[in-house]
Amino acid sequence: MQRSNRSSKRDQSRTNTLPSTGGAQSSDALVLKSAQAIGRYHVLELGLPQRLVPPALFGKYILVRCGSPSETEEPVRGNWEIYLRRPLFMFAVGGAQPDTSASPFGGDPMGVLRFLLPAALDPGYAWLAKLPAAARLNLLGPFGRDACLDAHARHLLLVADVQDAPLLLPLADQMLDQGGRVSLIVRGPASDRSLLALLPIDVELHLADSAERFEELLAESLPWSDALYASQSASTPQSLAGAISRHRATFEPDYAHILVQADLACGYGGCMACVVPRAGGSLTRACIHGPVFRLADLLR
Repeated sequence: MQRSNRSSKRDQSRTNTLPSTGGAQSSDALVLKSAQAIGRYHVLELGLPQRLVPPALFGKYILVRCGSPSETEEPVRGNWEIYLRRPLFMFAVGGAQPDTSASPFGGDPMGVLRFLLPAALDPGYAWLAKLPAAARLNLLGPFGRDACLDAHARHLLLVADVQDAPLLLPLADQMLDQGGRVSLIVRGPASDRSLLALLPIDVELHLADSAERFEELLAESLPWSDALYASQSASTPQSLAGAISRHRATFEPDYAHILVQADLACGYGGCMACVVPRAGGSLTRACIHGPVFRLADLLR
């Protein structure tokens, strides 16, 4: 499935040149719209200090306090599970930029980001999904190591599960801006067209509703691509490496990267909940050195 016309929305997301991470600083954010249902996806649009908007969004996330709108407001009572901060991953710059003269963040102008609300049955995410416009949130971050595309890459292959496919879309924007080609293989029902409303319209979308079809699409796409980014929900490091070995002549160390699934809870590397195994049997913390890793670094 190919969409043939370029989207003007991508041009709005290339104006920020601030550093990619703001460290573990605490800040308030403003809910600009209640969570929107776009097909199967739920999208939360937040206003936050512009200095926290990174120039490269892929793999970047914030940790949001649930059950307590801001540091100065009274929290929800009676559900202790809700208080652990939840990670929200950025996937797009918001549409209309706000009037910076009326910023609710003091002297800081306001930026707009869109976040994907996970579909998991979780009290924290359920609470976030019900917030009305103008509600305030407290956040830490942003977190996430820069994982930008090679400037010389021209053929990008993205591989994701249907649930988190939007998280890879910032890479599609970047590759299209470089004049390259993007193919997105999504594991999910072939009848599900939810992603079309979020995709840059020059991306080739391929839906794989079976393991056999998924393998066929990888066999067709891996040989021509010169950069691969995948989500771990779609393919484990070992199975993805096996597909690369079967369908490519060589396995270059910088060719493939993967967005790992980890319990991102503190952002500091202190709780050790997000550790992932690395090549050689060592462990590393996804919140410090990820959550995007070179695939070669995770193979044992």
